[in-house]
Amino acid sequence: FLLGFADTLSFTGEKEDDVNGVLFSLRAYMDKLGEKYFSSDSRGLYSAMITGDKRLLSDDLYSSLQASGLNHIAVVSGMHLSIAMAFMSVFFGYIFGKRRIGYIFVFLGALILTFLTGAGASVVRALIMCSLYTLSKLFYRDADSPTALCFAAGVMIFANPFIIFNAGFILSVLSVTGILIFSSETNDFLLSFTPARLASVLSVSISAQLMVLPAVVFYFGTFTPYSLLSNTLLVPIAGIHVILGLLFVILSPIPTLSFLITCVMKLFSAGIVRVCHFIKMLPFSLVEMDKNPALFMGVCVFIVILFYLRRTR
Repeated sequence: FLLGFADTLSFTGEKEDDVNGVLFSLRAYMDKLGEKYFSSDSRGLYSAMITGDKRLLSDDLYSSLQASGLNHIAVVSGMHLSIAMAFMSVFFGYIFGKRRIGYIFVFLGALILTFLTGAGASVVRALIMCSLYTLSKLFYRDADSPTALCFAAGVMIFANPFIIFNAGFILSVLSVTGILIFSSETNDFLLSFTPARLASVLSVSISAQLMVLPAVVFYFGTFTPYSLLSNTLLVPIAGIHVILGLLFVILSPIPTLSFLITCVMKLFSAGIVRVCHFIKMLPFSLVEMDKNPALFMGVCVFIVILFYLRRTR
């Protein structure tokens, strides 16, 4: 999607002298780092979460991620790009201070990372939205998330009208829509009996899953009852893992730092794997459903009612 050559080049091994060749070289370098420093499930998670290559995930780990509702952390998604851009904003902000050139480097880094990982629909959506946010800071304008989401979806549909049939695009747009619509009210409700930070994390996860649920049932015919618990526990850890992975690649010429970072990454990987395996063993961790249009429409009506109640408050 949108000239995502990097993934194809990594499979075919075809080298070119232009930008594609640079992307291939970077991808090959990152793969060699993974082969050198990681093994087993830790290597599979490194490849999936940092380079977007899921081929090294074992069948057991993949099924555990599916049962935990955490498939989205094992691919380079919009969440990963948003975390990467936040990290780059802090990094370049430290180097350049408040000068505008820092925002340019953030955008260029996000652009390279997008094409390096194959330019999936979710990543492109996040790139456009985060780029608009960066531009708003660059030109001292107010950022507006609903406008950015609509603009990103419009650009992607204009570039490729068939993207409306892509499950990744649908799930990405719905998850952000759910966060924009329900997170504020959900957070206010949770604050009455949970700490502020926990309420913030839970509200985002609940809001995103609420909107994504109909599409998941429709596309995959599955329901994961423990996904809220697993996302609350592991999404922050996955975010730290992504930041460490970026630092690992950047600092890879320094062996001592690379070794220390990989030790921490392996601990996080082990934690993710163990929690996913534990959740998989729980009863009804993955409920198989028929792709029933009536069920799909029922869930959609439920969400519409919630949206109506929100507007009438």
